[in-house]
Amino acid sequence: MRFNNTLQVTMDIQIESKNRTIAPMLLLPFIENSFKHGSINNGVLTIDIQIAVGLECIDFRIKNSNSESISSQQGIGLDNIKKRLELLYPNTYDLTIRNDNATFEVQLQLKNRVNA
Repeated sequence: MRFNNTLQVTMDIQIESKNRTIAPMLLLPFIENSFKHGSINNGVLTIDIQIAVGLECIDFRIKNSNSESISSQQGIGLDNIKKRLELLYPNTYDLTIRNDNATFEVQLQLKNRVNA
């Protein structure tokens, strides 16, 4: 409700394999951060979410509009997510976080685990 008509969320979900699973609530902090730290630019907060579930990996990307430096916002929340990924997916994930004056973007790739 706080966004009224200033929110634009797009989702692209592609599922090639229905046998893949991930840890519960793993992606939620990234989505919450987009709403919490995203900025309204040109009258709109834009959030783009992409999830591709393949045979070899799960790809997740989220990008939101940003008008301020997020460096101070890469604190406890993202550090906790990184620690959780290390515990749950050691050596089987790639996490990339990009921040510039226009957008903040997270890309997470979870590769098949041997004991998944």
